[in-house]
Amino acid sequence: MKHILENNKVCAIMRNVPLEKTLDYAEAVYKGGIHMFEVAMNSPEAVKQIEMMRNRFGDQAFVGAGTVINQERCREARAAGAQFFLTPSAVVGTMEFCRNHEIPLLPGVLTPTDVTVCLEYGYSVMKLFCGRDAPVLH
Repeated sequence: MKHILENNKVCAIMRNVPLEKTLDYAEAVYKGGIHMFEVAMNSPEAVKQIEMMRNRFGDQAFVGAGTVINQERCREARAAGAQFFLTPSAVVGTMEFCRNHEIPLLPGVLTPTDVTVCLEYGYSVMKLFCGRDAPVLH
């Protein structure tokens, strides 16, 4: 996952984008210089959107699956062609799936326990989630 992030400092998150607008949205973002996409798997058309984007961009962009929180979503995202996964927390089942299938994963963490679990599974790069009411330090 680290090699993907080193070359892509911004990731466009696609959540609940209407299916018919998927490629228009992705094309605009791509032309704007962002070549990394996260399609939220809890969106109604996520699997189809991943397939469409992978077919359109091939290896010119990274298309990943977010909110991959169970084995069903893991299998669906993988079958659709997702190149990496993201989780909102330290989801052990997803970490094991990714490790077993050599899929880059960016696990989400909020607590020290989440961090410890990720480290135990060999994930040293993590996405820190802050609650929307969390104080922001400047």
